Amino acid sequence: MNKLTVGFHFIQGPRGPSGLQGSPGIPGNCVTPSSSNTTIPPVFCLPGKPGLKGARGETGKRGSQGPQGPRGNKGPRGNKGSEGPHGKKGEPGPPGDFAGLTCLPRYTGWVDRVDWLSEQPEVHCDRREFLQGFSLEENKARGQRRFKYTCCALRLTIPGQG
Repeated sequence: MNKLTVGFHFIQGPRGPSGLQGSPGIPGNCVTPSSSNTTIPPVFCLPGKPGLKGARGETGKRGSQGPQGPRGNKGPRGNKGSEGPHGKKGEPGPPGDFAGLTCLPRYTGWVDRVDWLSEQPEVHCDRREFLQGFSLEENKARGQRRFKYTCCALRLTIPGQG
């Protein structure tokens, strides 16, 4: 049975050490003010260009595994197999008094095997009869089939009324 793989959440590990500091920048332009004002420093320097970026720090360790995600949906049910042994024949019924029971075998007409699906004969019992069972008979020499079936009638008698 295949299981559905679910995603994992990972907790971030600790941060690696910082990289090395970059080299200093190029010096800026320095000017000496012409006025004798005491609030302005004697030398005024404009900022220079920034230095090169430092080397990148090492990557931290991988975090621990997160909790397992929810279970996936169940897949569709497979098709039922068509092979296998037939079941056992059922047990006979309880004994009874069937004095009024009459059963007669009947047969449908023969039908050619090639026409069997389109011209299946009818199995029919008369009024007040019931179908007791049927079977398929085949004449392979003639290439024909027919149903043999049994219809039964039960004559009921009420005690005391003969």
